[in-house]
Amino acid sequence: MPLIFEHLFKDYSQIRAAFPASPPTGFRLIGQFLTFNLWLFLFAAYALVKLYQKPDHPLWVIVLWGLLSFAWLMTQTNLLPQEIALLLPPLAIIAGWGLVQAGEYMLRFANFESAGGRAWFMVALLLLVYILFSGQQFQAFQFREFDTASDLTQVERRQEIADFIAQHTQPEACVIIDDAALAVAANRLPAPELLELSETRIGSGLLSEQQLIDLFQEKDCQAVVFSKREQSLHLAGFQGLLSAYYPHESKIIQTRIYYR
Repeated sequence: MPLIFEHLFKDYSQIRAAFPASPPTGFRLIGQFLTFNLWLFLFAAYALVKLYQKPDHPLWVIVLWGLLSFAWLMTQTNLLPQEIALLLPPLAIIAGWGLVQAGEYMLRFANFESAGGRAWFMVALLLLVYILFSGQQFQAFQFREFDTASDLTQVERRQEIADFIAQHTQPEACVIIDDAALAVAANRLPAPELLELSETRIGSGLLSEQQLIDLFQEKDCQAVVFSKREQSLHLAGFQGLLSAYYPHESKIIQTRIYYR
């Protein structure tokens, strides 16, 4: 057990040395996250204004949760966009309370006398918020998944790419693929040692260039597939070695396939 912890701490310190925390990058990613969740952010901001007048309100526990999550993210190395989703639960809870407070304020402002009038007003308000929120979230989903037209085309032709990979590799063969959905569609998986080829692992020296090539040979990997630019950009320096090890190379849309 001490050897395991020693190995983990050694790897962690090596990663921290190669990828120190970058607050500007963290703030940029969090800014993108708040833009993608604009309506939640607006209602959460309104909730914080109301909470300022209630220092003993139990919702401050959720605010503390969000602040601790934010502080933890700011200390992370090589922060990824998906990791920012850690802020979503506290943001949604605070925004929900803010929405209720905003609804109550609108009811008082409109001064509805009947219970039926108040109910219909609340239904209309919630429906409006839902429509605006859904439209904004749909646009955010589009921006996240498809940065360019070729990205969309690549997703639409995923099965064609998967069929090409399956045609040029044997069943159950080791194939390095940076897109999990494409790997499932092609029914080709990498060896466990090659399952994670992240920028952190490569850039910190935990997996060297020679070790990578040795693993390709040892596991008899029949192909390497670069499909997602954000997942494989840091491996661009290995493409010369891959060309020497894999004599054939094909490109379908943005997907580059090295195979024997």
